[in-house]
Amino acid sequence: MQKMNNYWFYIGLFLVAYACYQKYTDSSIVPNIPAITIPTPSLTKNIYYDEYDKCKDLAKRYNKKIVLVFGADWCPYCRDLKKDVNNIAELNSYIVCFIDTDKNKTLVDQYRVRGLPTSVIIDYEEKELSRKSGYKKNSYNEWLKNSKQDTFMSWIDLKE
Repeated sequence: MQKMNNYWFYIGLFLVAYACYQKYTDSSIVPNIPAITIPTPSLTKNIYYDEYDKCKDLAKRYNKKIVLVFGADWCPYCRDLKKDVNNIAELNSYIVCFIDTDKNKTLVDQYRVRGLPTSVIIDYEEKELSRKSGYKKNSYNEWLKNSKQDTFMSWIDLKE
């Protein structure tokens, strides 16, 4: 008998709660409140070191292109590029991944890196879109700016 009383108590409580809900959600009583939108998280950091797979995942998630920068600690131009990377405004629209050529030979072979520094723009599917060897700040900025548009090499599949 006690269980039956609890049963009816909870049914009654539910009906009262439902009636209150209906009363207070009536648009004539409560003004329309705009829906709360949850902002999509933005990419707060776009420079990574030897984290190729993570960069591919982020590029896919945020629909961005990746700039792979192949370099080494002993290369003076590579050090200059690494030092200037925070000041290159054009890089903000890319995910930048520095690859140490001494540590990651497989990526060096995959992207056929012959000189240092070499920068390669790819999409998240690893399709090469553009490439630049060497580093001079002004020409590097110009290359990045031109690569934002439809790249001149996008119709060539260099992986074959």
